[in-house]
Amino acid sequence: MNIFLIVALYITLVIFPVLLWLWVFRKNDIGDIEPKKMILKLVLIWGGLAALLSIGIEGIVNNVIDPSSHKEFDFLTRDSNAINFSAISYVVIFLYVSIEELVKFITLWVGSFHSKYFTQVIDGVIYGVSVALGFAFVENTIYFISFNFNRVESMDNWQIIISVLIRAVAPLMSHMVTTGIVGLSIGKKKFGYSNSSIVKGLIIAIIIHFIYNFSILFIGGLFGSALGIVAIASGLVYLLKEFFKDENRMVWKSVR
Repeated sequence: MNIFLIVALYITLVIFPVLLWLWVFRKNDIGDIEPKKMILKLVLIWGGLAALLSIGIEGIVNNVIDPSSHKEFDFLTRDSNAINFSAISYVVIFLYVSIEELVKFITLWVGSFHSKYFTQVIDGVIYGVSVALGFAFVENTIYFISFNFNRVESMDNWQIIISVLIRAVAPLMSHMVTTGIVGLSIGKKKFGYSNSSIVKGLIIAIIIHFIYNFSILFIGGLFGSALGIVAIASGLVYLLKEFFKDENRMVWKSVR
């Protein structure tokens, strides 16, 4: 019975949010509305590729750094129950966060910067969110595939729901906010801002992502969850403020 609950949660928390957020951002896109084929390519190809590359690189890092110094950290599932923290654990988490944000930046840049459909600064936000949705979809799918069903059988339904909810929804929002901010910086760079906009966007994204991971994995509990939510919410407020600025919504070149 619990396995059926996991499948239902997968559909509800992994597939549905992707479709929902795509609809929300497209609905609020004005000017040159992004074509569906462009968005789907970013979600399915570039976002998925970013997730697989990140997991692969993190796996290499995990093998290079002495595993006994930070065991047991499961880089696939981010299972906090498996962590025995040491000083190097902080370094490992920071490396993972930096790897993910840099890989998402590279795939976002390659997949969108030179597109003829990139005509507004806020297009970068939409493209960034699209890559984030694809990234989170693949990451959460791997999480569900690698779920410890033996442990699930000993949990009641509410424990399963809360555990999966925290693991599926919060990282999705984290990726959307951080990659959206990086996408915003790419949009600003494309339309006249200096290279410092890219550096600023990456630094903000890495800081938010690190605070979120640090709060959930290192602090834990209600306070840790609250701190992680505050970090994501702060980034979201900044992102939405920029999203609705008139200068960022200006169409620089029509392709219609």
